[in-house]
Parts: sequence; C-alpha cells; structure tokens
Amino acid sequence: TNGCTKYIGTLHDITDWKQLQTQLVEAIEMEQRRIGHDLHDGLCQHLTFIEFRLHALREKLADERKAESAELAKLIRQAIEQTRTLARGLSPVVLAADGLMHALQELAARTEQTLHVSCTFRCPASVLIHNNIVATHLYRIAQEAVHNAIRHGQPKRIEIELRQAEGRALVGVRDDGIGFTPPPSGHRGMGLRIMHYRAALVSGTLAVQREAAGGTSVVCSLVTDGGPAAG
Repeated sequence: TNGCTKYIGTLHDITDWKQLQTQLVEAIEMEQRRIGHDLHDGLCQHLTFIEFRLHALREKLADERKAESAELAKLIRQAIEQTRTLARGLSPVVLAADGLMHALQELAARTEQTLHVSCTFRCPASVLIHNNIVATHLYRIAQEAVHNAIRHGQPKRIEIELRQAEGRALVGVRDDGIGFTPPPSGHRGMGLRIMHYRAALVSGTLAVQREAAGGTSVVCSLVTDGGPAAG
C-alpha cells in the first residue's frame, strides 16, 4: 500500500534440532559400539571356550566319531569368525587416538582379501583423532566411498589415504574406475547423502569429483587443531 512493498517472514532457530540430530547419531554409534564389544567379549569368548572343550573331548572319542567332531569344530570356528566380523562392523574404530589409522588399514586389507580388488592404505605420518565419534564418522565415510567405487566404478585399484596438513585431517578414497560425476544435491543417492551428512556432523567438508585421469576421488576434510569436532 502507498507504494511500499512489505514482506512477512518467519525465522526458526534450528540449532536445537541440529544438536538433537548430532546427539541421536552419537547415541546410535555408542550403542553399536557397546553391542560390538558384547559380541567380542561375550559370545565370541563363549564360542572359543566351547571350541576348546570340543578339542579336549575329541581325544576321548572313538576314531569313527572323530571326523564328526572335527566337522563340529569347523562350524564353531566359522561361527567365531562371523561373530568377530560382526563385532568389527559394529565397532570398527578402537578407543584410541590412533584407532582410525588401524581401522582404515584393516579396511584396505579386508577389501583386497574379500573383494579381490587392489586396495592400499597410505598414511605418510601419524594422524591422531582423539574423539572416537569423529573417527568413526570418518571411517564410515571411507567405507562407503570404497563400497561405492566397487559397486559403480569397476576399479582395478583403490587407494585409501589419511593425512594431516595445516591443522586439518583429510580422509580420501581414490579409484581408477570408470569415474562418477556427482549429481546435484537434490538427486544424490542414499550413500552419497549419508557421507555428506556424516561430514556435516563433524563440521567437515566432503568433495566428490571425477578425476581427469579417470576414476573418482572422495575427500573429507575437517579441522583438528582444537575445534569442537576434534575432541
């Protein structure tokens, strides 16, 4: 009216909502870690005890029953290995500042062993992440990037890198596959959305791009010089 343009708007403080999201994800990670420890320290130890008792019992069995007991021992050993795999999946990063380095090294070795793709881990110098929640998010980002590369990129080689420079920690996954051009934010797949979400939770950035020489690179970077995310 009277030649004046008026605007009506509302403001919402989403700080509490973001804090609630962060606390919820942290609670889920902590519960997964607890279950992982229970599997390793409880069920896995119990199965190992059964395996030990079975080996002792075999010495008292007649020869015709020893083959059957050997098959049972094999099944128990498989159950132990499956339990350990589940425990590692639920709690991949140990509660130590160097836990992320060891977890990424194991991720590379396990990828190469089980998926038959050359996968290496490079860490020029020690990178210590004291906050286990942050370290776990970085691990999950790398894990998803590796799985995406294998599912969509048809790579022959994958490199996982962890390094620190100028007060920032960087976790990168690069492959030599067919390459992947990231879609706009509104059209991202679930895996890519989760990686961006995890990066935001630790106040980091995530860059996904097709490499000029072929393949795809995924790099997550965050401040580690005393910022709140570093712990």
